[in-house]
Amino acid sequence: MDDLVALKAAIVAQHGSVYQFCKASGLSKGLLSQLLRGVYGGSAERQLQRVREALAGSGLATRVLQALETAACARCRRANTPRCTRENCARFFAAQAEAVMQEINRT
Repeated sequence: MDDLVALKAAIVAQHGSVYQFCKASGLSKGLLSQLLRGVYGGSAERQLQRVREALAGSGLATRVLQALETAACARCRRANTPRCTRENCARFFAAQAEAVMQEINRT
């Protein structure tokens, strides 16, 4: 149980709240709430590993975002030129990654 308290403290320290962490990582707030209370009915260790990875920045949401950026930039004629608007594309990629994560978490 102390591990769960420490995990929640790390989440709040890095993201300000559990909600903000869930929003940034694409993880389900309901799932995380159950995990942190110690009442999750499934494979808690597997889910806790996903949370730890997301907290470390190597989670699935981060990998999805990186894959989208890499694939799109490799095909873009503006990439690595003065006309590249990477910051505009970053918002688009983040929205795409969030949609993918919502679909994954729905199953």
